[in-house]
Amino acid sequence: MLEIVLNNGLQINLRTAQRNMCHYPPLGKLHFFSRHQSGAAAIEFVFIFLIFFVIFYILIIFSFPFLLSATYQQIASEILREAITIGLSSDGNLIPANTAAALILDSSRLPTNWLIPCTDFIGFFRIDADAGTLTSCIRHPNPDTLFPRLTLPGFNLVNLPEEIRGEASIQLWQATSSLPSEGLQP
Repeated sequence: MLEIVLNNGLQINLRTAQRNMCHYPPLGKLHFFSRHQSGAAAIEFVFIFLIFFVIFYILIIFSFPFLLSATYQQIASEILREAITIGLSSDGNLIPANTAAALILDSSRLPTNWLIPCTDFIGFFRIDADAGTLTSCIRHPNPDTLFPRLTLPGFNLVNLPEEIRGEASIQLWQATSSLPSEGLQP
């Protein structure tokens, strides 16, 4: 029999130790995991990865329209400030203000096909003489073109709004039935 006697007097039977080591292979051998779990960890990883990927994708898809809406709101505010600085003529001509708006939009970092005036506005502005307000508006008519849709059989995971819109408004004069005769001054 093969036995080893250690310094402290402990005797170890090598055959018994070798037989016990067969049941507990070293950690470096990967067949140990495949023999006992049969790929269960890989299947669990795939399911967990898919769930985390879908959650991450939905988080990005939902946050981007909010970020774009805030950007549109900021650009609309800047356009409105510039229009007030330039001033309007007594007949409500918006051409100088729209020219300034085009310069501000060119300096923004958004693509030009994303910066579209709202439908009921003259360029990027609208004057409401009854309320005495000047309003600027920018929109993106189809947010679905920004990201590809993630669909699972039977339903869409993310429904984006029909349009993303940024609007700024300021009251310039008391409500009257016509524009002020002296025009708007900065």
